[in-house]
Amino acid sequence: MRAYFIENRDVSNSDVLLQVAHETDIDTGAFEEVRTSNQEHFEQQVFAEYNEALSSGITGVPAVVIDNKFLISGAVEVEQYQKALAHYREIRDKENND
Repeated sequence: MRAYFIENRDVSNSDVLLQVAHETDIDTGAFEEVRTSNQEHFEQQVFAEYNEALSSGITGVPAVVIDNKFLISGAVEVEQYQKALAHYREIRDKENND
């Protein structure tokens, strides 16, 4: 996460992934073996998760989904999360009591 979000490194590049694995004390030989032998599966998983996010209305990061119903998209202050959680808790409680 740090390599991508903070250091703006291209984690889709195999050489960058190996470098990150090395920097985090992951056995690079084992990492590369697993990565290459499962590459097709990993790509399918990434695209499936990407499509799931799009179908949920997520178009960027950060994005938080509350109770599989409510989306908070974009960087917001902690207070906004707190207000949203309280609001959605009230909605859920009302639905459960009806």
